[in-house]
Amino acid sequence: SLLASPPDLTSSLLNRIDAAGSGSGITVEFTSYDAATGELQFNANSSQVIDIPTYIRSLQSCGVFSTVSYTGYNADDDGYSIDLRCVLAAPQ
Repeated sequence: SLLASPPDLTSSLLNRIDAAGSGSGITVEFTSYDAATGELQFNANSSQVIDIPTYIRSLQSCGVFSTVSYTGYNADDDGYSIDLRCVLAAPQ
């Protein structure tokens, strides 16, 4: 939800992150944001196996981040999640 996101991230940014996972049932949960470095950390969760390479490429090409890396992958009863660390690109 927007309430759980850092206050200075715009809804358009959130929409672009959501759009990167569209069609794959991925939901995003923000975990931390460092305004000084522009580093945003979040989890992408899905009930289905996440096609990680495709999702990472979608995030890289959505124009929001200068760097996208994932730091972990989990599978449990609720589905699958990946921990992402992304650095926001400077505003155009």
